[in-house]
Amino acid sequence: MEPTEVQVVPTPMLLTGLTALLGSTGPFHLPTLSLYQNNATLTRATTLADLTIATFTGYAPVAGLAFSSPYIDVDGSALALGADNVFVATGSAIANVIYGYMLTDAGVANLQAAYALANPVGIGSAGQAVAVAPFLRYSGN
Repeated sequence: MEPTEVQVVPTPMLLTGLTALLGSTGPFHLPTLSLYQNNATLTRATTLADLTIATFTGYAPVAGLAFSSPYIDVDGSALALGADNVFVATGSAIANVIYGYMLTDAGVANLQAAYALANPVGIGSAGQAVAVAPFLRYSGN
């Protein structure tokens, strides 16, 4: 049964919540950023096993991704931005089509968040690249 009440989380609590998620004991503290190469339909039930980590020549995940301090975005949600990351192929021995990126724990054992690219990006030869700008949004809904 769906609740009929309307939930409102005050703005200061949105910042407090996202700050806690990013903090040293939070689940999003210094996650690993990885690209995935399969055409998965992302839902709240998506797991790490549903996504195939990229393997193109020269690819390496980014461990210890740091986020900005949370702030209130124009839509009223709390938002934190990670650094832009560019993944560049160094050869053509292994090609991939990149469908999105994900955040996992440091050991790459648990999926924390997944993002689909607006358009898949083919990576098949040296110098081809995909850039991603990870973010975390917390709306309290």
